[in-house]
Amino acid sequence: MVIYLGKLRPSLKNKGDIMILCNSNQMREMDTRAIEEHGITGVELMSVAAQHIAEAALERLTLGGCAAVFCGTGNNGGDGIGAAACLMDKGVPVRTFLIGDEIKLTPDSKEMLNRLKAHGGVAERFGDSAEVEEYLSECDVAVDAIFGIGLNSDLRGEASIAVDMINSSDAFVIAADIPSGVHADTGAILGNAVSADITVTFTYAKPGHFIEPGNTRCGEVRVRDIGIPNEARGQGTGDREQGTGDREQGTGDREQGTGAGNRGQGTSNR
Repeated sequence: MVIYLGKLRPSLKNKGDIMILCNSNQMREMDTRAIEEHGITGVELMSVAAQHIAEAALERLTLGGCAAVFCGTGNNGGDGIGAAACLMDKGVPVRTFLIGDEIKLTPDSKEMLNRLKAHGGVAERFGDSAEVEEYLSECDVAVDAIFGIGLNSDLRGEASIAVDMINSSDAFVIAADIPSGVHADTGAILGNAVSADITVTFTYAKPGHFIEPGNTRCGEVRVRDIGIPNEARGQGTGDREQGTGDREQGTGDREQGTGAGNRGQGTSNR
């Protein structure tokens, strides 16, 4: 576990604040321990993450407003699909755009898709079209759930196109876990990256939320508990006494994305 004492950025609430960070491997270890040793299912963790994303979106939705949710095929995409289902359950008009083939969805993400379909939604195959841009121009909120903390190579193709589309819109942008294209451990921009207004991350913040240039893409960082027990966190970090409360940190203003990269996509659980 990486622990920084004092001020990471001027936006920390008190000079004595301690911000606990974990890297992507540690986070995956905690997920695995929660599932294998404590009987918590991946679907349960994803459901709570999705609810937190949806709650952030509801704060910004006006009466009659709509949302667009951009999802990859990994578990980060499942968080987004689940959030879309939560929003539909609240009566919010939502279109969910899938970057990648539906057949490649993880098992937990497929369960979120079943919930979305139960509310009358679908996961539309994303395409670079004026019609998608026009819809996005009408949205109050855009959710970025394309790639999460496991991304380790440059964005390219449809993923990079979707990022550019999100960044060029006037919608309020909410990133799931970390803006797509920001390396969770180093803060590097992997070819292109979403510029979020809020990033809703889970269990602990990640180094990339606070290291330049990635921190400039995160907006306000909200750390949310998704139900991983303290024991699972401690075994993954060597510290069994860490707190579990939610925290919010500001990490920088929103800015426009950079040009697309040309290497293959990295994959991970979340």
